[in-house]
Amino acid sequence: MSKVWNFKEQLALGQQSEKEFLEHYYEPLILAPTRSYDFISVSSGAKIELKTDDWDHDKTPNFFMERYSIWHDKKPGGPWQSRKKRADRFCYYFSRNGIYYEFSDIKLLCKELEKIIKKNKIQPILIKNQAWYTSGFKIRRDLLSHLYVVHKTGIDL
Repeated sequence: MSKVWNFKEQLALGQQSEKEFLEHYYEPLILAPTRSYDFISVSSGAKIELKTDDWDHDKTPNFFMERYSIWHDKKPGGPWQSRKKRADRFCYYFSRNGIYYEFSDIKLLCKELEKIIKKNKIQPILIKNQAWYTSGFKIRRDLLSHLYVVHKTGIDL
């Protein structure tokens, strides 16, 4: 039997991770006053979207890049959603290990992801939530290494 993601559990994890990220990001941030992205850089005004992953970073070589937050409606998710909502940075945070990958060119990230998915014929993975499916792709981190900077928060659970 496959796991069904529980919204309340995922929300609690996301909120705890947002708090940690806010405290340990390399420059001062404030929470965004909108749901279009998560944070705003105090110094530059950059809009930052955070994707939290609770997998152990050391046990997977992959990112899970969400393509559709609601699969049957083709509602964009992950970096595609961040691009559409005009975020400036996309951060992928492995919360168990306090490691995040920062992508500063979301348009290029989406373009590269589409190329990698097509070239490698990567099939989408559907994830059942309580009322809908989300879909995304396992993408090897090393395939995107030219696009990100890696940061450690100092938190390792």
